[in-house]
Amino acid sequence: MDRFVTEGITVLFDPVCGVVDEVVIACEGGEYLRPLHKAPWTRAGERLPSSVPAVEQRLAGDFFCAPFAKARPDLPLHGWAANGDWQRVKAPSNMRGMQTAIYQLRQKVEGAALTKEIRLRPGHPFVYQTHTFTGGAGEFRSPTTRCCMCLAVCG
Repeated sequence: MDRFVTEGITVLFDPVCGVVDEVVIACEGGEYLRPLHKAPWTRAGERLPSSVPAVEQRLAGDFFCAPFAKARPDLPLHGWAANGDWQRVKAPSNMRGMQTAIYQLRQKVEGAALTKEIRLRPGHPFVYQTHTFTGGAGEFRSPTTRCCMCLAVCG
């Protein structure tokens, strides 16, 4: 699990399946907001049968689907983006408190390389994510190829 911290926010990222596993936002008065959910079996440490896709076994937080659902018989549920291994290609950098890390999916999505950028800005209660496809061929249906996960603001 990789951990990123800047003023007011902490994020845990699991490179196995590319899951933003936990987000902790500091609120006024020493309170903390943890807006992401974890499936009961992940919290309990239960092992599911190997026939259950990895994304479902580790179901938590936020993960990118490419493609969404079960697109083809030879792909796992929600594709390799949600079931594959993400390798850090750029160590977290810290520029004026902003944390940025870049990961690349080891598997291809329709022949394309998929890169994930996670960015935290000091004082922002948000996790900024960008997913970029490079290369590939064929049809790819997805509601979005760029997204930003915005979380509730304490107040």
